[in-house]
Amino acid sequence: MTADDFVEAISATYGSAEKPAPAANSAQGQYSDRGEIFARWQDSQYSFDLIRSSYGPTFKMIGVLKRLEVPAQTAINEAKRLDDLEAPQRDAAWMADEKEAERAKLEAARLLNKPKFRP
Repeated sequence: MTADDFVEAISATYGSAEKPAPAANSAQGQYSDRGEIFARWQDSQYSFDLIRSSYGPTFKMIGVLKRLEVPAQTAINEAKRLDDLEAPQRDAAWMADEKEAERAKLEAARLLNKPKFRP
């Protein structure tokens, strides 16, 4: 099926689709997949986007309850802010864990090799 076939079939049930403006014509997907918003259906409560994947001939339909869009975006922004704020502490802890793992590895090798060493 082509994208137009999908639009035609969905429009038969949910009404005519809008073609989004080129500036708003991409959607960030999972794993940085930038898909093209091919068609949009919306009313006062809901918005549905038909998105064509940039990685091949696949499509996905994303529905949004409009009254939850602002609180969800606010929560996403707050999570990103907190993530950025805590990043230096996470990085420092990760570095300390890496150093400790390397030290333990060297100590294990030392203990294994020491009895076998003959000058």
